[in-house]
Amino acid sequence: MISREITHRIRGRIKNLSPDHSANLVVRFDRFDPSSLDCDLTVNSKSHLFGELNSLFGRDCFTTLEIENLDDPGFPIGIVAITSFSQQLLHDHLTLSPSEVRLGFDPPTSDQDSSFFVAVELTPSRILGSPSAREYSSTGAITVSPPQSGDVMFETKFGTWRIIESFDFLDSSMAKKDITNVVQGTTVRGEITVPKGATMSDVHDSVAENIYSLCLLIGFCYRRPVRAYDYQYRPKVRTESTRHIARVRIRTEPYENRDRDLGLIEYPGLSSGGLDQLLRSYREHPKRDIIRRVMTYLSASAASPLLEESFFLSVSSLDLLVGALDKSQNHQIDRALWEELLPMLQESLHTFCQDRKLDELEKIVAKRLPKLRHDPLASRICRHASATEIETNDLWPSLGFKAGIERTISARNDLFHAAKVSNPGAMYGDRHRIATLVERLLLHELTFPSDRLNYHKDRELNHINTRP
Repeated sequence: MISREITHRIRGRIKNLSPDHSANLVVRFDRFDPSSLDCDLTVNSKSHLFGELNSLFGRDCFTTLEIENLDDPGFPIGIVAITSFSQQLLHDHLTLSPSEVRLGFDPPTSDQDSSFFVAVELTPSRILGSPSAREYSSTGAITVSPPQSGDVMFETKFGTWRIIESFDFLDSSMAKKDITNVVQGTTVRGEITVPKGATMSDVHDSVAENIYSLCLLIGFCYRRPVRAYDYQYRPKVRTESTRHIARVRIRTEPYENRDRDLGLIEYPGLSSGGLDQLLRSYREHPKRDIIRRVMTYLSASAASPLLEESFFLSVSSLDLLVGALDKSQNHQIDRALWEELLPMLQESLHTFCQDRKLDELEKIVAKRLPKLRHDPLASRICRHASATEIETNDLWPSLGFKAGIERTISARNDLFHAAKVSNPGAMYGDRHRIATLVERLLLHELTFPSDRLNYHKDRELNHINTRP
């Protein structure tokens, strides 16, 4: 059985402050809790190092400390982005709240290439696992029979990586009886090579970039933010420079699990090359940055417990997507006609305001005149949805698509400009309808095959449409 809490204690020097004074550091975190990460730093309160720390933390709340391990130089520690700290009165003890800790990073460089096994833990768990039937025996045996086969794999610059369900076991007791708890997780596994003379930090940045794209796409499929919180680099062959497991621990708030069948794309659609196809389409898309922002807003909208915030993020993602992809350039009036019409409008405005001495009004209205050429947002959304030929009839079946979009945009404007919510029930339903519309537009842009989508993906939408 394994221990939940992992603790590292070192005696070291803070390299980016006074290197002549030592400090004792304790790093603790719960192996299964992404939100747990604490650091205790003890220094001599009589040394000027203590004063430097207080000055540094007081000046910048996103401080990074690099600590050299005096007992084991091959296992340095980096404490990244310290967001807060507390100090015990009249003592030399500081409790740090970092957003990230790097353990065993950048030991002395090797004169040859080094290979590592990589394991990255994701939150929430229970995503991208193979649907299975479990049979529990009175002997304690657990038999798992997966009804479907196929690995969830994707290509990186380092080679082919895969996502698996991982399981750990913990002993506990209840009512004086022994209990074995099964802890389920979601783990990305792969391999990397650190070239000779390079550091682990150089390679980790590239790994983190690949994992970020992966989490973004899985969050889109799962309709929930997905984040990485633990990176482990285990050397294939232990040498003097690679005898430790390098680790990056990131503090992040875990999100609750959802039923598997509420996702947009589940295990069957992402296995056997589905995830790699989705990632490749995303990486090669010319508007990748726009899609990244839209997916980020969309998953944040689904996770927000506040209706107003969730609704606003959902509509903002649609506004951003249509604004970037609409081929009409958002113009309702032809350029030649507009160049003829605009001077006439400006002259009429000037004559009207000059006779009445309304100079300030003229300046205000003149700035708004160019916007008359642009289509309203509702018109652009309807035109773009029609051009893509995606399904829209089931979004507002009783109201109609155009009327539904206009109601949603009006509610967004009331919320933004007046902090007003006239109909919370309609806002809740429209938030789901807009999210569904954005998903369909994104799937169209990424050319993801419809036969790989989850059969129950529209269950929540259908339930909303049955309400009066």
